[in-house]
Amino acid sequence: MAKGKGNKKVLASINYSIDTVKKIKDNYKFTIEEKQDILHKFVGTSPDNNSYFTPDVICNWIKQLLDIQSGKVADLSAGVGSMIKPLVEKYGSLQDGITFEAYEFDTNNSAAGEIAWSDYSQVNYIGDFNSIEQHEEIPDDYLYIVGNPPFSGSIPYWCEWNHAKNGKAKNNNICDAFVDLSVRKVKDKGFIALVLPYGHLYKGNATAKLRQWMKSQVALKGVFPLDQDTFAKAGINGTTVGTCLVIWQKGVAQEEVFFGELCDKDDIVKEMESMARQFQLFLSGDYEVKYLSDSASRLRGKVEQKIKPWTGEAI
Repeated sequence: MAKGKGNKKVLASINYSIDTVKKIKDNYKFTIEEKQDILHKFVGTSPDNNSYFTPDVICNWIKQLLDIQSGKVADLSAGVGSMIKPLVEKYGSLQDGITFEAYEFDTNNSAAGEIAWSDYSQVNYIGDFNSIEQHEEIPDDYLYIVGNPPFSGSIPYWCEWNHAKNGKAKNNNICDAFVDLSVRKVKDKGFIALVLPYGHLYKGNATAKLRQWMKSQVALKGVFPLDQDTFAKAGINGTTVGTCLVIWQKGVAQEEVFFGELCDKDDIVKEMESMARQFQLFLSGDYEVKYLSDSASRLRGKVEQKIKPWTGEAI
């Protein structure tokens, strides 16, 4: 068990979440402050404790890495909507030009998320929704799909890369299913950013088949290993499972991959901001990032210009 929450904090989190769900069922009228509290205090209370909501610092980093300024965004396993929070301009409004569709299966998470985002016209929070079984109801025109899908368990899911000989669905790892679904639902040239178990990068069997299929659909753009304590305070008890943030772009050729490992625990927010700027330079295609290193709380890198200024011609 991760050393995240003491027993008193665990009990307080559980009691708060149970009380919140009870209030919702009793048609309690939440104040603005109480709605905002849900996003910071609510924890998943499902029997398997599988709701490890993504920490705010990681959600903010995803927004920075992708430089989300406008467009249609989705989270196919949204929890209470942690991925939406960095896009808030002020209470009741996201940044201009952004719409967000959040899909969530768990009943309690759904109840809490629907209340928390009820005053945001740019947010379509769709609760009690099984993204895997109801995938045909999900549009396929998202510019960004972000998220932290469930890691464990298997479900019947038809996919091009792993189905029965008679054409029917096989049981597939639930995380693999969400990755596949994200690829199918993001638009051409759109981006996917998912927090995944580190094993996604090297596991064999069906996951290897998934990676092989993905080569024909998306280009791997960035891999960002996360500290084992990233989810130490998530959920009820936390977890030290190894994770990484992976970014793909659909419908483009595979080229070099950006690998960014956070090193500076003393000022990790500043390092995240610096690395996001480096990643944007990398994505622009105008510069080639030669190396990255961390020194004295600053991310440093060497970039070489690849095009002539103002002309757009290659050097």
